[in-house]
Amino acid sequence: MPGILWLYEATDPRSSRQQAFWELLYWAGRNATTTSPQDVASKTLTKYLFGIQAWHLYHSTVYPPEAKAKITVLLRSSAHADAQSPKRPRKAPVMLKHLVSLTETLLPGGPYQKAVLDLAITAFWGMARLSELTSKREEGTLRWSATLFTSDVKLYQTPLGIAAALEIRGAKTCAPGDSQTIHLQGLNHMLCPVAAVKRRIAEAGPNDVPLFGFNTPTGRVNLVKAKVVRTLGQVWSEHGYQGITGHSLRVGGTSLRFAIGVPVEEICALGRWTSNCYKLYLRDYSDHDLEDSLSLIKSLEKAWVQ
Repeated sequence: MPGILWLYEATDPRSSRQQAFWELLYWAGRNATTTSPQDVASKTLTKYLFGIQAWHLYHSTVYPPEAKAKITVLLRSSAHADAQSPKRPRKAPVMLKHLVSLTETLLPGGPYQKAVLDLAITAFWGMARLSELTSKREEGTLRWSATLFTSDVKLYQTPLGIAAALEIRGAKTCAPGDSQTIHLQGLNHMLCPVAAVKRRIAEAGPNDVPLFGFNTPTGRVNLVKAKVVRTLGQVWSEHGYQGITGHSLRVGGTSLRFAIGVPVEEICALGRWTSNCYKLYLRDYSDHDLEDSLSLIKSLEKAWVQ
C-alpha cells in the first residue's frame, strides 16, 4: 500500500495523478474476461482507494469529483468477477518439521539468519502475526506504539518452568494506545520460544531496541516483515515445501495445539481471540502428521537432554 501511494504521489501535475488513479483501478481490479498476476480482490482494492482518499485529505488536494460514482460501479463489477474466480487455497500450517528445516538452514548463518529463526520460533509458539513482531523499517526512528522493544519482554516462572510475556502495541485487533500480551512457555528442546527471546535480548545488549533485529558495525538493523517472508519462503522452497508462508506460522501454532487436545479456551486466550474466529486458523492434522509431530517432539527433547 505505501508503494501505491508513493507512485500516485510521484505523478504530477494533478491531471497526471487523476490519470494514474484510473489506471490503478483498471490495472489492479479483476474483470470477467482476462486475468493478470496483479489482480486483487475488490475488498483489497477498496482499501487501496481509501488510502488514496486519505492522501488527498492530508495534502489538501481535491479528490476527483466524478470518482465516487464511477468507483462504485467499477468495484461492483470487480466484485462480480471475484465471485466467479476460483478461491485461493487456504494457507497450509507450519509444522515442527518445517521449523527444524529452518533451523538446519538458518542457524549456521549470520546475524540476520539467526534473528529470522528466533522470530519464526516465537511467532509459531506465540501464535503471533509477523507484523506484530517485526518493525516497519530496518533503520531509523520507529513508532513506539507499533514496535516491540526489548523492554517489552518480561520473564517469569510458572509451574512448568520459565516463561516470557511480550507486550505488543501494534496488533491488528489492538486499539491505538492499548496493548496485548503474547505468552510463551519454555520448552525442553531446541525450538524453545523463551530461549529464542533470550537470545535476542542478549544479542541486543543493554540498549532498548526492537527485539527482533541484529547489531552490525554500522548500527542496529531491524527485521521487517516483507524481507522475513521472502527469506522463509526461500528456505522452505529449498527444502521442497510448498504452500506455506509467514502467515502459516500463526496457523501452524494454532493447529498443533488443537490437534494435541489443548482446550479451545486456552487456545483463544493464548492467541488473543475473543470469538470463534480462531477456527479460521485451524487446519486438519492427519493421523500421520500428528504422530510425526509427537515423535519429533520426543526426539528433540531427548537430544536436548543429551
